[in-house]
Parts: sequence; C-alpha cells; structure tokens
Amino acid sequence: SSPGGRAAFFHHSPLGSLGAMEPPKAKGAGEGDAGAVARRPAPKGGSCNIVAQARRLAKMWDEYLELLEQQPLQTKSITAGLLGIVAEIVSRMVTEEWSDVHVGCLRNFLLGSLFRAPMLHFWTGYLSRAYATYPKTWATTLRKVAFHELTYDPWFAFMYMALLRVLSGSRVKEAFALARRELPAAMRTQWSVWPMVQCLNFGFVPDKLQVGFVNLVSIFTNAFLTLLSRNARLRDI
Repeated sequence: SSPGGRAAFFHHSPLGSLGAMEPPKAKGAGEGDAGAVARRPAPKGGSCNIVAQARRLAKMWDEYLELLEQQPLQTKSITAGLLGIVAEIVSRMVTEEWSDVHVGCLRNFLLGSLFRAPMLHFWTGYLSRAYATYPKTWATTLRKVAFHELTYDPWFAFMYMALLRVLSGSRVKEAFALARRELPAAMRTQWSVWPMVQCLNFGFVPDKLQVGFVNLVSIFTNAFLTLLSRNARLRDI
C-alpha cells in the first residue's frame, strides 16, 4: 500500500494512540506543507498586476514602433484618425453639445487620417532631409521651427478649417471664405503654443515619432479650431 494509506490506517486504528508506532511524516508532506504555505507571505496582487500591465504596455509600444518602421504612412494615418476622434470628444466636452457626435467623430477621423497625417508625414520628411547637413544645435532647431511655423502652420490651419466646413455641408467657396476670415484668430492661438511644442518636437523627439507627437498635442489645438469654426457657423445661420 502507499505511504498515505499506511498513515491513514495508523491514524484511525487503536494503534494510532501509541505515538511510538505512528510512522513519521516525510518532510514537506501533509500538515508540514500546509504549515509552510500558511507561513509563506501572500503575494502582493496589486504590485503583480501593475508589473503585468506595464509589461503588456511595453510590448504594445514595441509593436507600434515596429509598425512605424514597416508601414510608416499607414500607421501614422490611423493614429491621427483615432486622435482626431479624441479631439472631437474633447471639443464636445467644452461645448457640451453631444448631438450627432458620431458624425463629428467621423469627420475628424477622415481629416486626421486622410489630410493631417499624410501632409505631416511628407512635410517632416522634407524638413529632416533639408536640415540633415546642418549642425545638431539649438540654433538649427530654432531655424527649423521658424521655417515650419511661418510656412506650414498657416497653410495647415486654413485648410483644416475649410475642409472641416466642407465636410459639415458648406459650399466650397463659402467654406474657404469663412476659413480666411477665421485664420488670424486661429494663428494667434497656434503661435502662442506651437513654437514651444515644435522646439521640443524637433529637438528631442525621434523623426518617426514627430507626427504622432504633433497629433497628440493637436487634440487640444484642433479642438479649439473646431470650436472656433462651429461658433462662426452658428453666427452665420
């Protein structure tokens, strides 16, 4: 019979009262195991969960970086579209207008994925090539930022507001006329934030992440442009 069966026999028989005849228990078996488990400190579930989540996020980030290497334009476009949805939700939280929110999210997804990301992808690629031979100094970064802010930013803000109106149902001529009228206020806001942001972007962010960084900050600036465009449209009704 097994050692476990012999132990059970001695425990339930009259001979079990005779300690001398009770077989010794092997180390780590039976009650000894239970005692060891009881004395062992319980694992800290919260810490384990945090570590597991951190590892999962790190793996997802590595996979995203790999996608940026393999399919840069597609990855940046999808990212910009999703962040455009976030920008729309932020602007709705500011205006407290939730009617047709799905339509607004679709508009911003299209603008982000089909307009903002492709333009930024090719533009930042051009800037990287144009300034590749310049020394890696803050003077070069400031020149790059100044060139970007004085050329790309006004054009982008104008086109963004015009396309937003076209997607909202306005006629093309009317949309561009209203965008031209709104541009000075939009640029005042742009230039109060973006030069500092682009100094960080061009100075510290790797080339392949610069479009994503811009789109992340654009959640707030584009939400303002959306709000500005909507308010102007309401005044014209």
